[in-house]
Amino acid sequence: MKHLLSRAGLSLVEVTVVLSALALVAGTLTPASLDLVQRAKDLQASRDALSIRDAIVRLLDDAGAVRIGTRGTEGAIVELLVSGGATPASGDAGDWRWTRPVGADGLVDLLDRHLVTNEPGGSPANAWRGPARAGDLGWRGAYTHQGIGADPWGRRYAVNVQFLLGRNEVIVLSAGPNGIIETPFEGRGLTGGGDDRVALIK
Repeated sequence: MKHLLSRAGLSLVEVTVVLSALALVAGTLTPASLDLVQRAKDLQASRDALSIRDAIVRLLDDAGAVRIGTRGTEGAIVELLVSGGATPASGDAGDWRWTRPVGADGLVDLLDRHLVTNEPGGSPANAWRGPARAGDLGWRGAYTHQGIGADPWGRRYAVNVQFLLGRNEVIVLSAGPNGIIETPFEGRGLTGGGDDRVALIK
């Protein structure tokens, strides 16, 4: 017994048994841990979409506005607000309007410019007006504690704010794990297409 306890090293058979056991455990845990990571990303995307929705609603309530423009409520209407991140692709059931770039025409603008910095179109001259006195309507942001970044898969969130006047539904959208938008840009009774993550703005 004393001789066995003092033996140094492992035999080839013992090493093989230990490595086989470790491979079996790793093979069992890897799919489960990948599924756990995927579920965490899904939950984060859904929470982010709800937070963006709530921030937009607070902005509109504070400003007494029914639309979002490049110069607060007076500017040209903004059709799409997006966060930072890569632009997702548009699938067959999706719509290319979700994937438009931020541009000088003001039709597509960054969420941060309206909800965090109050610089629509990238200029302080376009700012939403603040309240003149206590109790007045006006921009009281920032409406999120930090800038709005990419979704958990590294792509941008998008909001079809063109329809804030009620002709069609307004949703906050993430393209989901596959990175392809499969939700129409406009319509009534919209739900997320494919694996898109959406939150309805009511």
